[in-house]
Amino acid sequence: MLVAFVALDLAFTCWQSYQMPLDGDLVAIVLPAPWYAPVLHDPFGWAALTKHEVYAAPNRFFAHAAMGSYWKTVPRLLHSITNPISSLYAASALFTSAVQA
Repeated sequence: MLVAFVALDLAFTCWQSYQMPLDGDLVAIVLPAPWYAPVLHDPFGWAALTKHEVYAAPNRFFAHAAMGSYWKTVPRLLHSITNPISSLYAASALFTSAVQA
């Protein structure tokens, strides 16, 4: 009974997430934008410490790298199931559901 409730809750979460718009820094981080690119070349922020360089989010390498990897891989895998636009929303819904699980 509990497993069925959790499965239904996750399915409902997935459906709700599929309907949500994609916004925020998603595109700027995944592509990456010029102001986020230095983060991906300096994982531990040594340039910020040793050369006193200033750039956006020097401590976010692993979050940005994981996000970029996920968004460059999962939507392409979903292209065989759905169209390219829907695959973006499906990837977002799958990630949100996995985090909630």
